[in-house]
Amino acid sequence: MTNILYKINKQYDQLTKSERKIADFILASPHEIINMSVQDLSETINTSTASIVRFSKKITEKGFQELKLSISRYLPEDTKQLNHFELADNESVATLKSNMLARVTDTMNCASVQINDHDIDAICKTIKHARTVFLFGYGASMIIVTDLFQKFSRIGINVRLLQETHLLMSTLASHDAHDCIIFVTNKGIHSEMLSMATIASNNHVNIINISSNDNNPLAKIADYTLIYGETDENELRMAATTSLFAQLFTVDILYYRYIALNYQNSLNLITQSKLALDEYHRYLTTIQSKH
Repeated sequence: MTNILYKINKQYDQLTKSERKIADFILASPHEIINMSVQDLSETINTSTASIVRFSKKITEKGFQELKLSISRYLPEDTKQLNHFELADNESVATLKSNMLARVTDTMNCASVQINDHDIDAICKTIKHARTVFLFGYGASMIIVTDLFQKFSRIGINVRLLQETHLLMSTLASHDAHDCIIFVTNKGIHSEMLSMATIASNNHVNIINISSNDNNPLAKIADYTLIYGETDENELRMAATTSLFAQLFTVDILYYRYIALNYQNSLNLITQSKLALDEYHRYLTTIQSKH
């Protein structure tokens, strides 16, 4: 494995002016970088967070967290302070808030850089022309597809959320290239999800994959892959925290862009859904008052 510091030094002449600024700090103070957030580094060297995220991807092909991990591997053990857990024993509320804010800020900055504008527009076009949009996500990602379900439902999209896999597969059998399915998954490696994607592909249903990277088995099957970048979570994570923030950020960008491209019609439908809820509450009040 190549020493990451050596790699930075070797590529120094090919770096931009802002990237050299980042490289200078890392090469001079590698022990400091492993305890910093993107925002911390940005403020320290007066460089944009977007430049730092791009530099990290150029060097590691992943992101800032991977850059810090790569640097830490080549530092003496007594200089490493990088914590691979989200919190320490008896950690204070103040520290938890500070650390969480830094983690979320890093995640949002990374996702903002990684999300491809062209991919967003291509997916919006596919959703607009789909007769039916299916949604699926396992575990914590179920939260994201549920959120997306209620968002899409308000703007007239014929969307279905089926979590029982046998029912989903039997339903997909009667759909085709006029439909699409959105899989939300951090890693895209679930064997069950890959089986579902294969069935969808065999039926020519358009597959949209929202995940942290495009180097996963699901991305190889999908027609469209929307990536939000790697987060700081590892296999021993205590909760899907930063990955959820990244996914929520991504689907919100997708949702708002869809509205922007179909503005007046979407606003009319959102208004109608609000009026329907108001009317429901009025009827409910009338019924309750009779008891």
